[in-house]
Amino acid sequence: MIPKKIHYCWFGSQPMSQTIQECIESWKKHLPDFELILWNESNSDLRHPFAQQALKDKKWAFVSDYVRLKVLSEQGGVYLDTDMLLLKDFSELLDQPCFVGLESKTYISCGVIGAEKGHSYILNCLKYYDTVDVLKPVNYKNLIIPKIFTSVFKKTYQTEALEAKPYSDILILDVQAFYAYPNPDSKLRRKENDYLIYVTEASYAVHLWARSWKGYSEFQLIHQRRYWKAFLVILKNGNHKKLEPKKYYGKLLSTIKTAIFG
Repeated sequence: MIPKKIHYCWFGSQPMSQTIQECIESWKKHLPDFELILWNESNSDLRHPFAQQALKDKKWAFVSDYVRLKVLSEQGGVYLDTDMLLLKDFSELLDQPCFVGLESKTYISCGVIGAEKGHSYILNCLKYYDTVDVLKPVNYKNLIIPKIFTSVFKKTYQTEALEAKPYSDILILDVQAFYAYPNPDSKLRRKENDYLIYVTEASYAVHLWARSWKGYSEFQLIHQRRYWKAFLVILKNGNHKKLEPKKYYGKLLSTIKTAIFG
């Protein structure tokens, strides 16, 4: 039985956005009897060489990747990404030794992970970080956690196919369970940004892809009224390099008006 604990991570000094706060409130609403445990620099075991290097490099998402596996292996429970909006109670899944969801036909994703303490699959994923040579510059692109999860799964369960079904001691859930709303980079994402267009009755939660680990855009910072930081982002690598100047400055002005006047 997976214990009724929700583990979540927040490393670095950036404040949580309103979207993230709303997601956390959705956990409290739909899973009121779960214990919520926030992991950060003050209470996480970061002695592992990879965790230390990722922390030094300020790669907060990769610190979180390691910590989520560490705490699940030691305590069991459910890990949730901070931008995972819960739509309904998923307590029925706690009878499984471990559960995760497909993000696509290619990857198992890690925004939701449920596991008993000491589950072998979680331990195998955690051991992967022992192979990272931190004496050399770390190539973090090769360490994106869905890639690790998928690779370790195929090796552990001796399969090349990714199917939504129960295996010997793990349940793989369909894309609809947690990732019905496509990744912004996916060709499946239509122009509409409303996640309600994508979710179904089979969806327990929806990943909003806030991507806080990539840092906030100038528009997000303006919404947060962090104007000086937004100005610095605009100077350094603002979206004006991606958008037509007229379209960009029109969007910038509209965002400022909304932030100031509501």
